[in-house]
Amino acid sequence: MKVQYGDACLSQQQVYEWSMKFRNGVMYVADAPRPGQAHRLLSVFHIHHTHQT
Repeated sequence: MKVQYGDACLSQQQVYEWSMKFRNGVMYVADAPRPGQAHRLLSVFHIHHTHQT
């Protein structure tokens, strides 16, 4: 599979982890929400805009 799909191919460990999740009833592939404060994006635009107000 690595020859066919290259770096997009899942590792053997990832396949085992996904298989275990599906066997345990997890049927969604999106990331689960994580606790804690959300990450914030600061850019030059935001900093400049903040200093003008």
